Amino acid sequence: MAGVLGARKYIEYKSENGTSYVRQQRLVDATAVGNTVVARNAFPSLPRYLRPRRVHCKSASGLVRAIAIGDPTNALYLSGSDSFSMDGENWATTGRSGENDRGGNTD
Repeated sequence: MAGVLGARKYIEYKSENGTSYVRQQRLVDATAVGNTVVARNAFPSLPRYLRPRRVHCKSASGLVRAIAIGDPTNALYLSGSDSFSMDGENWATTGRSGENDRGGNTD
């Protein structure tokens, strides 16, 4: 059942070290930025210590969001400045943040 924020699905998140994980994301967000929807058990869950890479964006009406990007080769992430449509509104990217390992990695 979809809640206030809409339906949530699992996406594939490819870590900088090449390991694939799953994490939840709104289906609208995943579709808008080109993330791959996968089954819940397709990969292990994203570890809590790993903060995903994301693009920062602003809508035409002034809303601000940070949306996780599953693939490090995603054109929207690499370009640094682009626009896309989501929730019937135009959005422009205003920056990006890389993957952040918050100290829990033992590799």
